[in-house]
Amino acid sequence: MKKTIINNPIGNAAVRVAEAMQSSFNDFSNFEIEKAKMFEQDGLDMFDAKMPKQYIGNYKTFKPTVSDHSLIYSILMLIIMAMIIAIVNVVGTMDNIQEHLNEHLLEPIPTVVITATVAPVKADSVRPSTVPISRSMTVNSLTLPRNASGEFKTYMDYRTITDRTSAQYKLQGMARTNEYGFRKVGNYYCVAMGTFYGKSIGQKFLVTLESGREIPCVLGDVKDDRHTDKNHQYIPVNGNIVEFIVDKRIMDPAVLKTGDVSGLMFEGRIIKIERMK
Repeated sequence: MKKTIINNPIGNAAVRVAEAMQSSFNDFSNFEIEKAKMFEQDGLDMFDAKMPKQYIGNYKTFKPTVSDHSLIYSILMLIIMAMIIAIVNVVGTMDNIQEHLNEHLLEPIPTVVITATVAPVKADSVRPSTVPISRSMTVNSLTLPRNASGEFKTYMDYRTITDRTSAQYKLQGMARTNEYGFRKVGNYYCVAMGTFYGKSIGQKFLVTLESGREIPCVLGDVKDDRHTDKNHQYIPVNGNIVEFIVDKRIMDPAVLKTGDVSGLMFEGRIIKIERMK
């Protein structure tokens, strides 16, 4: 049998086992062939007398031929070779897998630094995110309506703005939704107001509540004059002055049901609206 060398301990062991098995089968086959010839030449009675003692066995009930043993030997060798090929293939596959794992698992893991802000758990404990506002940023204080307090603060979903050519739509392209569902451009809350306060999308305002909270806002939409009072400052049906633009998919359903976002962090009357630079 040709000497086979495989660069793998398991593969070499398999080959060595196969070589030993083939050697044993060679001895067995030589014995069987010799025995079969004697059967054919001398008959059954002469068999035991002419065979060496170490080869005498219980073969008196079977009379094989040379061709029978050759066929059996060939089949056995085919089975052994198939087993060797299968073992070598499996070992080779395992080596490839191990090499792949070593190559990738030993790569250094990049370090990622994440800076996160933990949001408050309860809505009633949160405070609006604002930026320090310098009074030099405000231009003038605008008049508030006499018949409305602005305590009821409505909302509109930003997806109702559908005209892609409009300034409102372009502004929403720059806006992002915060964790409470409010749309913001930077630190400014997107709002809709009556034409009394502004008509130019992108104008900035500072809205002050009776609690002292100051809310920086950017005009993201303008209310239709048909829906506001004669001075176009508020909505007569509910006294709303400032309407927040939101993403309803993010906002608390309980808040949406009331129609008033004040409970999220904007409770109280509006006491001042200032236009900003």
